[in-house]
Amino acid sequence: MYSPSPDPADARRLADAHDKAAAALGAAPRGPLVWGWHGRTLSRRADHPEHGACWLRLLAASADKAGGKLWTGTADAALSVPQAVHRPVLHAVHDATDTAYAYRAELTSFIDSPACSPGPVLRQELDLPASWWASLRADLARLAVVSTDRVAVRQEWIDRAVPRFTGAPAPQITE
Repeated sequence: MYSPSPDPADARRLADAHDKAAAALGAAPRGPLVWGWHGRTLSRRADHPEHGACWLRLLAASADKAGGKLWTGTADAALSVPQAVHRPVLHAVHDATDTAYAYRAELTSFIDSPACSPGPVLRQELDLPASWWASLRADLARLAVVSTDRVAVRQEWIDRAVPRFTGAPAPQITE
């Protein structure tokens, strides 16, 4: 799930593209490489002379499949989400292509707070202060008023997944 491609040449290609993106953005990567979903993203801490500690995330796709919400999500959020919402700041974006692949590198501020979970599923109860929860509620309230045309879950997926996993008919998405 969160691992490099099983093809070593593919993993090397992405690591090389990450290094090139770092150079293009004037960032010096350091620390361990962090692989994303099925080796599609590769991230790493980086130091930048102007922005200090940063996070450099590289997204890769075949050249004919670059684009869409996964491709533009960070930049779209930087433009539409109120600055009062606590989140990493997007400092720069760098796009590159080769004969078969497209790459998007995003340089954001580095958040050194510990993660709530090492993976996408929370497996234990969190012991967080009331102030953390109050801050989260405030951020969610600010996000709730942001207008968007993005679709998080499409009806087609609901139609397939709900009956498969629950045995119940799929509900209709209304908003």
